[in-house]
Amino acid sequence: MVDLVEIGCFATIVGLNTAGFFSDKIPLQVNMTLQALAIIVFGAKRSVMELIKEFKKIHVDKKAGVEGEGIETMTKDDVMQFPLYAGGTLCCLYGLIKYVGKEIVNPLLLAYMGLGGSVSIKALLLSTGMPVFESLDSKVLFHLKIGFMEIDQDITMLDILSLVISYIMVGIYILTKSWIYNNILATLLSMNAIQMLFLGNFKNGFGMLVALFFYDIFFVFGTDVMLTVAKSIDAPIKILFPTDWSEDPAKFSLLGLGDIVIPGIFMAMCLRYDILRSLNVKAVNRLAEKGEAGEVVTMLRKASGNAPTPYFNGCVLGYIIAIIITVVVMLVFEHGQPALLYLVPGCLGSVLINALRFGELSSIWDFSEENFVNDEHAKDK
Repeated sequence: MVDLVEIGCFATIVGLNTAGFFSDKIPLQVNMTLQALAIIVFGAKRSVMELIKEFKKIHVDKKAGVEGEGIETMTKDDVMQFPLYAGGTLCCLYGLIKYVGKEIVNPLLLAYMGLGGSVSIKALLLSTGMPVFESLDSKVLFHLKIGFMEIDQDITMLDILSLVISYIMVGIYILTKSWIYNNILATLLSMNAIQMLFLGNFKNGFGMLVALFFYDIFFVFGTDVMLTVAKSIDAPIKILFPTDWSEDPAKFSLLGLGDIVIPGIFMAMCLRYDILRSLNVKAVNRLAEKGEAGEVVTMLRKASGNAPTPYFNGCVLGYIIAIIITVVVMLVFEHGQPALLYLVPGCLGSVLINALRFGELSSIWDFSEENFVNDEHAKDK
């Protein structure tokens, strides 16, 4: 079920976008920081529910390993390849914009984003816990298998409903070119990515963030690729913030989804680590060994609401400081900034400080979400 924090996140996003529709006087530092954090906090909290749901599915419902469902845990190879794929995709988009034209690239990208949006909408509908959506998701219409795309899953009535809603929103965006609809779609995509993408362990998290730290610096300061793509692509790959309604066309600042999702999935892992470290691990292991996985699920749900979250809170503080520095530097030098240049040290630095503070460097380094879900976490803190 949706809790008060999640409602607060939605209220923040809706309120700031509504206010931005009528006024360009909201300080950019405040607008950008609050919207990005609202997306991250919502996605992170939902990711905890995904972890609990996955544990319950495996150990209580005995339904492990359903293709195309559940959380996606990144491997070491995924982490090593991610910056290469990201750079390759960015360069391909740059080349298409330069030599084919954004008039052709943008419709194709919007069609693709519509598919991604449908996945986000489905996740959002299911997260409400309403029986009607769960019922629709249980009604399988057909099975879809596309070998070269590695798609092999059942298509339900909820999938079709989510697809229709997503493409209606994309259609409205195409007709109106409204920045509001851009932000709605971009927000849904970001929330779903943070909710569903699991880094698996802090080794992967540190490795990916460090690699993307240099990736962002290179493509912003070393080439015109990043800024050209960001300004040319007319699709929900960024959150827009109105800064001047008096000019025609109006002026906007932007924050790429990567600057929300990449730190966001790391911060979500920190929140899940906080939840798990708050438990009496020996007691949890004894319950699991006795086959009382249902009791473990109850403990996890309780901890998700009242456990102390120093690592997550530290990351939030680091993110706030970093995003404010990003905006200030951007305004002073009047040039787009690689936000990860500031966000990565803010997030990684906060985790290292807390790990040293609590004497948990080895626990952080050995932590594995996959081992926990598969009931192999028989190590005391």
